[in-house]
Amino acid sequence: MTKSNGKPRWNEDEVRDDLDCEWERILNRLLSVECVVNEDKEPIPTVMRFTAGAKRRLYEWQHENAALCDNEMSDNVVSFFCKLEIYVLRFCLILRLVRWAVSDSEPSPSVIEDEDVAGAIELAEYFRANALSVLTCISEEKLNELHRTVYEHLTEEFSTADGIRIAERFGMKDHTFKMFLTRNLNTLFRRVRQGWYKKLSCYSANKVTPDEQD
Repeated sequence: MTKSNGKPRWNEDEVRDDLDCEWERILNRLLSVECVVNEDKEPIPTVMRFTAGAKRRLYEWQHENAALCDNEMSDNVVSFFCKLEIYVLRFCLILRLVRWAVSDSEPSPSVIEDEDVAGAIELAEYFRANALSVLTCISEEKLNELHRTVYEHLTEEFSTADGIRIAERFGMKDHTFKMFLTRNLNTLFRRVRQGWYKKLSCYSANKVTPDEQD
């Protein structure tokens, strides 16, 4: 669910003549990696360790992700953030093998390096942003009439006090508004600083207006 950058334009760029051959070489290199099996013909996993620097970077990211989970109110958000810890390990393996496949180095890689972890983290954060965008849209669609009315009348950025005043105009009590705000942090709202929030609209986040969506 990437942000819209407009419809791509045709151009005169040509595909390199050697691209097919290069792609075939890369695929063959990946397919040539031996799959060792036991007496029951079941694959025996190949263990790949992290270098010290790669492991340190990975652990730092996991600690940051755990802190986000600890401070998150939405179970849906926490659930996805936890899955990212599995995804990032898979990304490490994929990127390591891809980097090896496009190179001329031999033999097969045995360690995951810092560059692999850095790329895996970048991918994980990309999908974190996408997941939050999707959850924003889902949350926005599920709003009842009162919550939607209050949400639509909030300014793009607002203080808690301003939000309460707007909510009261439509008959929403202050504690109800505060609960609405808290339960939708990181989906419909982002805390900018203490007592100050920003709306996360599905349409504005993806540069699409409701009319265009229809």
